[in-house]
Amino acid sequence: MIRVLAGIVLGALSAVMSLVAYSGPLDQPWIGLALATGIVASGAWLTVRLAGMLGWVCYALVGCVATVWLLYFPPANIALYTDYAWADDVWLLLCSVALWLPVLIDRFFGRTDRAGGSGATVVNETRNEE
Repeated sequence: MIRVLAGIVLGALSAVMSLVAYSGPLDQPWIGLALATGIVASGAWLTVRLAGMLGWVCYALVGCVATVWLLYFPPANIALYTDYAWADDVWLLLCSVALWLPVLIDRFFGRTDRAGGSGATVVNETRNEE
């Protein structure tokens, strides 16, 4: 339950933060797209390391739903605005890549210990207490 909750909270936070950043500072959308991609990718990596695959699935679902909702449904035309129409389409593509890429890199090239398992073994030794 905690893993699901962590995925939901982190997904919502990263979606909102990345949507604020994607339009770019000072009319420079490429900087904003890079910042937003970094936010989503680092959130995906953090979620898969802390909450496992179940938490990451919740992170990805909430992140995608929040992104689409905030971009295309009201009050999208008021709250989130960019001068470049192509930035919306590029952001949706980069968001999907940023969700999957860190997880795949961590899965194939990362450490072997995962969330939920400590990697330690319990040794049953008798103690000599006097």
